[in-house]
Amino acid sequence: MAPKQTDPQFKLRLTPEIKEAVEKAAAANGRSMNAEIMFRLEYSFKLRFAGMDGYSFFGERSYDDGLRMSDELNAELANAADAKGISVREEIEERLWFSMKPQNQINERLAEHLLDVNLALQQAQHELHDAQRLLSNLSPAEKLILEERAEIMESSASKVERQRAVVNLTEKSPIRNK
Repeated sequence: MAPKQTDPQFKLRLTPEIKEAVEKAAAANGRSMNAEIMFRLEYSFKLRFAGMDGYSFFGERSYDDGLRMSDELNAELANAADAKGISVREEIEERLWFSMKPQNQINERLAEHLLDVNLALQQAQHELHDAQRLLSNLSPAEKLILEERAEIMESSASKVERQRAVVNLTEKSPIRNK
């Protein structure tokens, strides 16, 4: 008489397509078919993120690479991918490719960016210096004219804002004839 089986058994019928997919995935992951099915079934109860209830084994959103990650990381990746309009797998690949770039390439790009920023800062400082030099060479009468122009511009800007407020008010609450 055979020893009594203590672990639960469940007879499962698979379509030929699913059986073939499980065989391929199991071979690729170095697992038996049973282990592959168990892994995917177990993972289906853990995976949750926006727009996905459970786990799609062989459908469009299938993760047949066996990659395990925390729910928090999965949600972060799903949100980032959704914001970019790409799949989670594409988001993971993009991050992996970036992380594998040699550090010197990243440093070169950063140095180029910093050089551009530094040049823009030098240009702005040069323009500020020129403006300060011109202001310091003005006569008292020219300074007075500039101050008056500044007051006029400030006053006209304030009047334009008040006029816009009146126009907005009349558009929201037009006067009706009775």
